[in-house]
Amino acid sequence: MLSLGPLPAANMTSPLSEARHPDVVRMSNAMPSTDDHTELLEPYRPWLTLKTSMTQAIGQAFCSDVTVNVLACGTEDGASWERRALNSSEPLFVRHIQLCAGTEPVALARTVTSATGPGRDLLTNLTNQPLAEVLFRDVAWQRGSEIINLLAAGELPGRAIKWVRAGSIPTTLLVEEFFLLPLYALATTSSGDSAHSD
Repeated sequence: MLSLGPLPAANMTSPLSEARHPDVVRMSNAMPSTDDHTELLEPYRPWLTLKTSMTQAIGQAFCSDVTVNVLACGTEDGASWERRALNSSEPLFVRHIQLCAGTEPVALARTVTSATGPGRDLLTNLTNQPLAEVLFRDVAWQRGSEIINLLAAGELPGRAIKWVRAGSIPTTLLVEEFFLLPLYALATTSSGDSAHSD
């Protein structure tokens, strides 16, 4: 797994930066974790190493329908580590959501792409549709092999994975997923088989 050292936090430039939802703030300020956080991340390993749809895995684990609660969409500068991962020097377009099992939020997600590319239209047009329904149904989307472990405020663990869709205008997304306490409880009270994709 790729682990990057701490870098400056994101700088929001969108009007969304005013009175933002607390979960948006947490995700926006997440940073790549260091080796010092290995013990903290270990209980979440089944989720960190998941290779299939997070939405589908959550639904199966909780025996519940999974719904998307969109917290914010907008343009921001992003963090320097995000721009480096996307090889972009321009502003970024970001979608923040809660993934809910029934009505309970169990995971958060922040998806980042270029503010001027086709990824922006994709994220805007999703509305309340899970992004996984696009990424795992369209074979043109390819998942990167590197996983960046993340840590947000309050020791909230997560991961970032790059997805690329080839074409005349390639589309690149950086999908960041964060795991709330219900996923910790599930991982620590079972062998993790319900969440592991292997």
